Amino acid sequence: MRVTYLFCLVFSIVALAAGCGDKALPPEPEGAGDLRDDIANAILAGDTATVTQLLTTEPLLLNEPHPLSGQTPIHVAATTGNSEMISLLLDQGADTSMRDDEGQSPGDIAAAAGASPEVVARMQAGQ
Repeated sequence: MRVTYLFCLVFSIVALAAGCGDKALPPEPEGAGDLRDDIANAILAGDTATVTQLLTTEPLLLNEPHPLSGQTPIHVAATTGNSEMISLLLDQGADTSMRDDEGQSPGDIAAAAGASPEVVARMQAGQ
């Protein structure tokens, strides 16, 4: 499953960078713009400094779903199983009740990706 999410995310980023499907995308939410891709890339790279900077600059990104996958930053972090990144987003107030386009919660994804049991429990408790 992890590979599927990463593939979809990478494919989406490449398609956007190439200008494919620009007309099919819904309008950008005010203040989010290309930053949705930037935060996803920083999360996948494990770059906590960039994630923190992006959230400080644009707090709306924290719970903003990507238009192609429906994944929020906490979903993306969950696919990596990176407990430090997941905790960072939880500490910022990430909404763990949101589901992606496949109906999965971040807690479900994190458990499958091998995040620490403590972090998974925290996500499932909505903290």
